[in-house]
Amino acid sequence: MALKLNGKDDRLRRRDFLMLARTIGLPGAEAEVALADLTAQLSRRAGTLDLPEFAQGWQPANTMRDRVISIVAERSAALM
Repeated sequence: MALKLNGKDDRLRRRDFLMLARTIGLPGAEAEVALADLTAQLSRRAGTLDLPEFAQGWQPANTMRDRVISIVAERSAALM
């Protein structure tokens, strides 16, 4: 990703987003609400990811979709 938070562009943690909030002058309470909303939406939507119809019967594609869902859930949990 082109955007770096707290000097990182991978494995971002809650503190990285909170540091960004402080840097741009966003009150901590507002940042907490935004992070809670983001993580809730990511968790909810991750389970709805689906493959295009032509790929649904192909097991490697299903395995990859499941892995992506797992990664999204894991990283969302790290932000909570």
